[in-house]
Amino acid sequence: MSQEFAKIDSENRVKSTHVVGDADCQDENGDISEAVGVAYLTKIHGHSAWKQITAARGRCGKMFHYSPSFDLFYIPQPYPSWTLDEAAGKWISPISFPTNLEYSYTVDNPEDEDHGSTVTAIHFPEWDETNQRWFSYKNIYPESKKDPQTAINVWNPDTSAWDLTDL
Repeated sequence: MSQEFAKIDSENRVKSTHVVGDADCQDENGDISEAVGVAYLTKIHGHSAWKQITAARGRCGKMFHYSPSFDLFYIPQPYPSWTLDEAAGKWISPISFPTNLEYSYTVDNPEDEDHGSTVTAIHFPEWDETNQRWFSYKNIYPESKKDPQTAINVWNPDTSAWDLTDL
């Protein structure tokens, strides 16, 4: 087996990750020790700021950040308007993520074997930094599944619903 460690810079950014064999992380009792792994990596690389990547600290990769206060990793800021909840290790958008992701439509093409049936589909929200909103593309089939139009829907947090904005 092996252990994974993150190399941390002076701004608490992850510069790289390194795998260390268990034998190089074991203390005198044979238990895996972060301190022993850090000492091993420091000896090899001459850099002393390392953190073991564990499930409790969250996922980690190059350019992630490390919070010494909360002892966890978090992703780089995805958008300038988002704020960090450092205790949770995640970024929060100015508008909460949509709570209603499903929508239904009726297949209205008489040539379609599913004509008249109701189909449930899912929105895949994306953040629009310019307009500070969540939006989703949704295919609309006016007469035939062969010729869909793309609708842009915007999440309305006041009504907890998607508003059609563009076809």
